[in-house]
Amino acid sequence: MSLGANKLDIKKSEKDGITVLAPEGELNLNTIARLRAEFDALYGKGVRKMVVDFDKVTYIDSTGLALMIEMLQRLGQNNGSLALANMGDKIKYLFEAAKIDMMLSIFENRNDAIASM
Repeated sequence: MSLGANKLDIKKSEKDGITVLAPEGELNLNTIARLRAEFDALYGKGVRKMVVDFDKVTYIDSTGLALMIEMLQRLGQNNGSLALANMGDKIKYLFEAAKIDMMLSIFENRNDAIASM
């Protein structure tokens, strides 16, 4: 299923007290508000441990990268944590090229990300 450049679906789940957000589609200027709103709602409810699973993310631009940093900072200010998982090579390369991969906890799979918390 192709969601296109302006569509984003977000699956939510919880495991061991950790909320997992699994976006499907592109994280770009046209879609990032959806993920930000989801994060804001969860954060407002007191969720402080999150995993973002990139398994079905097909593209991310600078607005998506910026949101990951914002999420990390906001969670960190309140003794929370953020882990990223299941990045394909192209997506991981963008994090590396922007030199933000070293400030984020990136894991091969969702279970490893959850276990890290």
